[in-house]
Amino acid sequence: MQRLRIDALACLLGALALLLLPFNWIISAVMAALWHEGCHWLALKLCGCRCYGISVGREGAMLETEFGTPAKEAICAIAGPLGSILLLLFFRWIPRIAICALIQGLYNLIPVYPLDGGRVVRNLLQILVKEGRQSSVMTGIEATSMMIMVILSLYCLIVLQLGYLPLIFVSILFYRVFQRKLSCKEVQLAVQ
Repeated sequence: MQRLRIDALACLLGALALLLLPFNWIISAVMAALWHEGCHWLALKLCGCRCYGISVGREGAMLETEFGTPAKEAICAIAGPLGSILLLLFFRWIPRIAICALIQGLYNLIPVYPLDGGRVVRNLLQILVKEGRQSSVMTGIEATSMMIMVILSLYCLIVLQLGYLPLIFVSILFYRVFQRKLSCKEVQLAVQ
């Protein structure tokens, strides 16, 4: 890797997290994120793809990469969440890291681009669906996923009375979906 970029907003969010959350949970979340990105990096190397650097920003950590085919991108994208979920095998010895990794892994499996799950679905559609229909099918999958997330968050708010956190989570996800950057084929690629 040639470069590491850290966004100023990421530093501000990190400082805010230090004020609001227990330090041992913050360290566990950082370790889980490093493991997640390490799994992406290992998959990149095994697939023969290049990694130019890593950037840390308000959207999390992202490896700046170059893929050869949709199949390679799908493999590299799924490697992070699967690696995160596999940390559950070590729950007995590193419970906090395993919980943080599970949450990160499941979050990244949501089939909404630019999350890893969205990247996997998008690349599988490039392989399996006719070229003219890929975008409409992906939009349908994302809309359905977001609708399910809204319904679940409202259920958590109204029925389970868990507060506004699930609704805030879905709002952030909505923001990310609607504030997308250019397609990854038009700019340098990245795995989250």
